[in-house]
Amino acid sequence: MNLIPIARALSWPLFAIAVFLTLAPPAFRPATGLQRQLEHFLAFFLLGLLFGTGYRHNRFAMACLGVMITALLEALQLLVPGRHAYFSDFAANTVGTCVGFFVSASLEWAREVTQRAK
Repeated sequence: MNLIPIARALSWPLFAIAVFLTLAPPAFRPATGLQRQLEHFLAFFLLGLLFGTGYRHNRFAMACLGVMITALLEALQLLVPGRHAYFSDFAANTVGTCVGFFVSASLEWAREVTQRAK
């Protein structure tokens, strides 16, 4: 099964949702009951995993771009009334993004090793 088109189709709408939730007024944010940094980590982990799977030939460049985008999104919150930019949120977003890309690369590597062994 080729996951690349599925990952690409899911990654962009999820990215748009993440941008909206990051820059929208606080009233638009859903309450998950999770710790704030865990929410950030999980959301950006999923983004890293999907983009890493969908754009595997450009994975490193996409990961670098992802880190820059997390910094930009956090800084843009300074322009939104009622929102605040926190370094801890940036760190959780960045770590989540990078771990997502790493897991994507690891799963691809494991699949290739398994296929070669057969």
